[in-house]
Amino acid sequence: MADDLSYVKPFFQEMGVEVFAILTGDARVFEIQRAHAAHLNLVQCSGSMTYLAKKMEEKYGIPYRRVSFFGLQDMSNSLCTAAQFFGSQQMQNKAEQIILREMARVMPSIQACRAKVAGKKAAIYMGGAAKAVSLVRAFQDLGMEVVIIGTQTGSREDYQNIAYIVKDGTVIIDDANPLELSELLVRQKADLLVAGVKERFLAYKMKIAFCDFNHDRTVNFEGYEGMKNFAHEVCVSINSPVWRLPLKRASGIGKGMNLECLTEVSSSDIPEPCHG
Repeated sequence: MADDLSYVKPFFQEMGVEVFAILTGDARVFEIQRAHAAHLNLVQCSGSMTYLAKKMEEKYGIPYRRVSFFGLQDMSNSLCTAAQFFGSQQMQNKAEQIILREMARVMPSIQACRAKVAGKKAAIYMGGAAKAVSLVRAFQDLGMEVVIIGTQTGSREDYQNIAYIVKDGTVIIDDANPLELSELLVRQKADLLVAGVKERFLAYKMKIAFCDFNHDRTVNFEGYEGMKNFAHEVCVSINSPVWRLPLKRASGIGKGMNLECLTEVSSSDIPEPCHG
């Protein structure tokens, strides 16, 4: 999404790598015009951008590497991938310094969130497989268990890769409809659904916490700072007092969906931000 790379680009510049062009969120016309002169493409998207990277490799001889800038492990791997490609020992040393510095900076906040969500169950339903895989690792960092993972456009190879990193018993689904997804959320006892905006209301109606991972979200999740933002959003969403409000249908059949709250929540029940 637009501005996500503002959390990532400075690290490459600090390593000595010029970010020649960004596609597509922060793309500029002049960058697209010169993109064919790059030495390396780092590809996060598993769909359209992978196709474009392959075409650029065929036409201009630009190699590409599949990376992800979401999550601590994947962000660190992305920096190391670039440094190893360019073959500079100085650049590799700089990448290691950045990783150690940034991990030390964000870990206190992430550990504070982990203490409040560890053991909770997460469901992942993404458009593409690349984000889904990164989310599995992110939830591992938070001590959470992924009980459902699915995509709308994943390939057989994508699902094979997903099967390697999830635990036995995790349900892997492809292009599920709302009824199928809702039944699985109940069966797997999910505490949180991470998906796009279309699934938000499905989760809320089922009293399940929701985290928007779509392109139109307003909070950046990329890079080290982005993982800190993600951990905080997951923590606050799962621990919101609204999930403790038991509801029942008002008496009288056929009189609509009037709901009556049976308990009250005071302001002291609202969870504090997980800033460590």
